[in-house]
Amino acid sequence: MKPPRFKLRTLLFLIALLSVPMAWTACQVNWIRQRHAFLESKVRETYVPISGLKTRKLPWSLRLFGEHRQDTLAVRKEDMAEAVRLFPEAAIFEYDPVVLSIFLAVNERIRSCLPVAQID
Repeated sequence: MKPPRFKLRTLLFLIALLSVPMAWTACQVNWIRQRHAFLESKVRETYVPISGLKTRKLPWSLRLFGEHRQDTLAVRKEDMAEAVRLFPEAAIFEYDPVVLSIFLAVNERIRSCLPVAQID
């Protein structure tokens, strides 16, 4: 049995056709990698949803790859533009390091006074 024959033009067309979804996949995976790197290095705090705050859904392309939604983020002023680009679904707030450290210390002190059953 002879292998099927086709023209060079057909081969190039098939390669171009396959490269489009592969490039889209690589772009989405890179976006997820950038999100994770940003969360590890530049985000001071992530918060649970604030009641009454409208957040958008996670883009379907990220849900397809199992990425989780971030509801609210606190970032420095110079990282705000990058945070908005990487996390379109999140409510992003600028934080002042001094005020945030006082808030976290007070919050931790309050939580340590609560009985274990009431935490969460």
